[in-house]
Amino acid sequence: GRVAWVAACRGLTQNMPSAVVSAGAGHTACFLSALAGDGSDANANQSVSLYTWGQGEDGQLGHGDSEDVSRPREVTEFADANVQMVCCGAHHTIAVVTGAPDQSQVREVYAWGWGDFGRLGTGDHFDRTSPAIVPLFSGVAIQHVACGDSHCLVVTVTGQLYTFGRNQNGQLGLGDTDDRLAPCLVKSLLDKNETVNAAAGGGGHSA
Repeated sequence: GRVAWVAACRGLTQNMPSAVVSAGAGHTACFLSALAGDGSDANANQSVSLYTWGQGEDGQLGHGDSEDVSRPREVTEFADANVQMVCCGAHHTIAVVTGAPDQSQVREVYAWGWGDFGRLGTGDHFDRTSPAIVPLFSGVAIQHVACGDSHCLVVTVTGQLYTFGRNQNGQLGLGDTDDRLAPCLVKSLLDKNETVNAAAGGGGHSA
């Protein structure tokens, strides 16, 4: 019956890596956890590998070049790190990464790919073919990340929302239509005592 089927599935997947996948306009990012196991600390402390493939002309794959890749390839920048979150925009990628198992409290937000409109949050318009740290979030605990076509949204564990990138339709929620090269706090939500848990980005809007 159904109970037996569920038990069988659990048995099959117990020792399999779990995957989180995100897709952009022409590329895909996937991070594989350590063995799913039973959630023990031993498994939780193992590193998590990030793989990308597809269109790479803007550096959105993070392999240090602008070449397309036809099968998953590990992002070697994070070979000794622990990828916690990843999200793809149209031509860029953002990830939240901790250090090695003995540095699990060291958190960084990285972005790479097409840098136009400031969508990487690095303070300039330059493309990045390898992961680049988003300085404002260094050491900050992150709850959620999301990408629109050309902008990003980052939610901290304290419920604050930051946005950056293209803003021609006001999708950054900052009360204007000026692009932002670096993350900006959406203060209007603070004024209403709102706590943000997650966010989402579309082609030219956010929620």
